[in-house]
Amino acid sequence: MNKTNMNKATRGCRARVFLGLLAILGVLLTDATPILADTMRHVRLGPAGHVTVSAASIGVAANIFVRAGTGADVVVHRIIKKGDGREQYLHDSIAVKGDSLTITVQPYFAGIVHPIGVTYDITVPTETSITYRGSNGWAKITGVRGPLDLSTANGNLAAYQSGSTVRGRTTNGNVEVELARDAAHAAHIELRAVNGNVSLQVPASFDARVETSGANNDVVNPFWHNRGPGLVSLFDVNGTTVVRAEP
Repeated sequence: MNKTNMNKATRGCRARVFLGLLAILGVLLTDATPILADTMRHVRLGPAGHVTVSAASIGVAANIFVRAGTGADVVVHRIIKKGDGREQYLHDSIAVKGDSLTITVQPYFAGIVHPIGVTYDITVPTETSITYRGSNGWAKITGVRGPLDLSTANGNLAAYQSGSTVRGRTTNGNVEVELARDAAHAAHIELRAVNGNVSLQVPASFDARVETSGANNDVVNPFWHNRGPGLVSLFDVNGTTVVRAEP
C-alpha cells in the first residue's frame, strides 16, 4: 500500500471512530438509546401514551407509517435507505419518559446536502397520540384514534380511520384525512397546505361546521352551513380543497 492510500485509510478510520464517539456522547447527554438498522424495539407505554417523531433537520428525509395494533406495546421498526454510503451519517435514537416515547432523527453533520432517507414503521395502541415534525418526509397514520399533530415542509400527510382531533400542515404536499365513523361529534380538525391539495372525508352523520379559506384554490364543501359542536378549519393556497361524506 502506497503512502497516499495509507493516508486515505487512516482518515477513513478516524472518521468512523469520530462518528462512534458522537453517537456515544449523544446517548450520554440525552438518556436516549441508538436505533440499530433494520431492528425492532418493543416499548410498553400507558393505554393512551404519546409517540413523537422529531426529524426537522434538512439533512434527513424521515417518513413514518403508524398503524393501530391489538397489543399494548409500541413497536418501532427502522428501515433505512441504503446504497450510497450516506446512511452511516444518520443518527437517531429513542427516549422513553413515563408514557411518552420520542424518536429523534438527525444527521451527524449539518452540512449534508442530500437528505438521508429512513422510514419508521410503528405499531401503537389505538388511543395513542402522535406528533410528527418533519422537514423532508411523509406521514401515514392508520386506525389511530388519539390526537394527531403532523407537520412537514416537503411531503404528504395522511390519516385514515382517525379520531376527531387532527392537525396536519405541509408546505409542499397533500393533506388527506378520513375520520372514523364514530368521530362525528365535537371534531377539532385543522388541515393546511400551501402547494398541494386538502381532502377531508367525514362520517355521514357529521354535524360540525367546516370553514375553508385560502387563495388560488378550488373548494368543494357541502358542510359550510352546519352548526354542530367542534371546529374544522381547512386552508389551501395552490390546490383543491374537498370535503366529502363517506360513501
